Amino acid sequence: MRRFIFFWFVAGVTTSTDLDQWAQFKSKHGRVYTITQEDRKRFSIFKDNLQKIEHHNAKYEKGEVSYALKITKFADMTWDEFKDFLRNSFGDLIEDNSEKSYESRLEERNEETIVDLPTAVDWNQKGAVTKVKDQGTCGSCWAFSAVSNII
Repeated sequence: MRRFIFFWFVAGVTTSTDLDQWAQFKSKHGRVYTITQEDRKRFSIFKDNLQKIEHHNAKYEKGEVSYALKITKFADMTWDEFKDFLRNSFGDLIEDNSEKSYESRLEERNEETIVDLPTAVDWNQKGAVTKVKDQGTCGSCWAFSAVSNII
């Protein structure tokens, strides 16, 4: 009896229900479904994706695949919705029926884009150069310079 109680206690502490994970997902990614039917539909999709993630990660733990999956902001989308999202974001780069490879389409697109690039850019005139920051004595100058270059 003690073993059963101990196991139940440990399992209760270390696992969360799909509903708990759904609540965490919605909170983290700012999802608010005002229509109950839409929330149920999205929760069902989320559970399906969660099951796929868990199945895949079980293979990862056994060494059968080389990468693990996790819940992302897309976990409430079906595969078709996700593909539509990518098509809307990246257009012709992800057409399923194209005979050209992704790499060749990307190269063509980059060649088209590079032609229109200016030879120089004055980032001061663009307002992208920030004021000097005082990091004090923490030795983080490298972090400030890196962040200021990508913001």
